[in-house]
Amino acid sequence: MSKRLTGKIAKALYAVLAMALTLSLFAGCGSGNSKEGASTVTSTSGDSSNAAAENSSGLKLEPYEIKAYIPNSPQNDLELVTAEINKQLQQKINATIKINMYGFDSYQDKVNLAIASGEPFDVCFSANWMQYSQNVAKNAFTEITDEMLDRDAPQTKANVGRFLDSCKVDGKLFAIPTEKEFAAYYGLVAKKELVDKYNLDLTKLKTLADIEPMLKTVKEGEPGIYPFYVYKNGTPVGLLLNTFEMVDGSNLPGVLRRNTDFKVYNQYEEPEYKEALKIARDWFQKGYINKNAATITDTSPDEKGGKFLFELQVLKPGKDNELAQSYGYPLTQTAFPADVKPYTSCNEVQNSMMAISRTSEDKDRALMFIELLHNDKELMNTFAFGIENKHYVKKSENVVDFAPGLNATSTGYSMVGMQWTLGNQLIEYTWTNEDPDKAQKLKDFNKDAVESKISGFSFNSEPVKTEQAAISNVVKQYVQSLESGSVDIDSVYPKFISALKAAGVDKLIAEKQKQIDEWAAANGKK
Repeated sequence: MSKRLTGKIAKALYAVLAMALTLSLFAGCGSGNSKEGASTVTSTSGDSSNAAAENSSGLKLEPYEIKAYIPNSPQNDLELVTAEINKQLQQKINATIKINMYGFDSYQDKVNLAIASGEPFDVCFSANWMQYSQNVAKNAFTEITDEMLDRDAPQTKANVGRFLDSCKVDGKLFAIPTEKEFAAYYGLVAKKELVDKYNLDLTKLKTLADIEPMLKTVKEGEPGIYPFYVYKNGTPVGLLLNTFEMVDGSNLPGVLRRNTDFKVYNQYEEPEYKEALKIARDWFQKGYINKNAATITDTSPDEKGGKFLFELQVLKPGKDNELAQSYGYPLTQTAFPADVKPYTSCNEVQNSMMAISRTSEDKDRALMFIELLHNDKELMNTFAFGIENKHYVKKSENVVDFAPGLNATSTGYSMVGMQWTLGNQLIEYTWTNEDPDKAQKLKDFNKDAVESKISGFSFNSEPVKTEQAAISNVVKQYVQSLESGSVDIDSVYPKFISALKAAGVDKLIAEKQKQIDEWAAANGKK
């Protein structure tokens, strides 16, 4: 028997099923780690019956296994949690799930391999900084039409409808954004113990020069501590990102200056970028930056070991408390400069999405699964935090903590610090160290943010895909070593700029400018 419903009958049945699913969500059918890591593949299928499931309307869905790629560090109890998730999925959409979970050090490579090989799978985490537009150009993802949304994910469409345009490529939608903050600013997360011990006033940080006295103080007083902890894409130079807006969500050349005009710049040739490189180099030579900054792949030991004062993060309300759950000790945060306003653009919306693979054997069921992650509190919190009374315990209806004797390091399952990669953060439980009003503050954060002048624009890289691939290789070769301060600026920086020119950076800049100008003219933007 086929796993899928087909033809006009299928469309009718799915439409009624979606309505029934939405009603069950409103009725309350649910009750109430690190950036890198070694890869693992762990999956469990539930005891799915071969018989079709019947919902309250008497409609049938054949059993189906959803194959998902999700980023997270390896989890010892993934099999147990998958079994619990399967119980819920079988009841709600007669499905089970196979979870392919990898740390960010290998996640993109695994997804790219699955796409290149034509492997059948259903859903995966995607983002503008993880080749979303490039994978769309490769026909790797399924277009999510309005008909599909109305049939399979009507509540999610209602929740995030105003942000869906920001996820479109050439007017077509290929992924659903995670419900979380849709605005951001860059800043610093700091170990609170050291901030308090040395009376560091983070509100005074306006420039990179303001940071150095704090780095010096901690360097002298705390042997074994990295005053500014640097990892891939987390460098002092990254603090300039509150000045620039990335046009394509990546660190490739071609940015706008925020809240100015539509002129596209090569940020790597701007004077403040080169000046920031010199500062990073000076800090590295003074021992303020970890020596392995250019090559580090696994940050978890240092972060959970509390071996830093500052590290760069993309901030939102409560980000310090989220990370504190993962790291295992109190943190505090500050925007940089301290008075910067949150900013919303396509980059913030596209930085966490779930896409449906072109090779999915039941694309409707895949979208139903996404609908559940966005609206079913029980399922979302099981994915995020594991099994109640084993991995976490409830302190009140919506507040949780680790189960007795466990913490972020010893628990067998947790996506704490990584749950922003799927579903809906606004229906997650809050932790005992978090603000109980976190969800409302995230909504207010979105509402009060300054909106990008190119909100709704999406860059199509197809006309310059050859140049973009070559430039990407140049950026990978030079940027981390330069921005971490690990190499001599005077000798290496000119080679970097020359390599960009040879790879076709001027053509890439011109194409971005052309597309933005055309978009602005078509949308009456000035």
